[in-house]
Amino acid sequence: MKFLGSLFLGLCFLIYALYCHQNGGSHHKGRGWVTKEEAPKTHIFNMILIIVIGLSQIIFFAYANLKDL
Repeated sequence: MKFLGSLFLGLCFLIYALYCHQNGGSHHKGRGWVTKEEAPKTHIFNMILIIVIGLSQIIFFAYANLKDL
């Protein structure tokens, strides 16, 4: 199993996105934890970015391990 760290990081990103979604906010630089009502555009941008990074890490892990088969 190559690049196991990539799978771990991808899962961590997706778990953090789920945590932010369930608690209705996210962490913003210089402001700390803010709710999605206080900063809706930043919250949406953060959620999209975190999910894309998490999924890309998992897809990279799958690609790296399946191409050798």
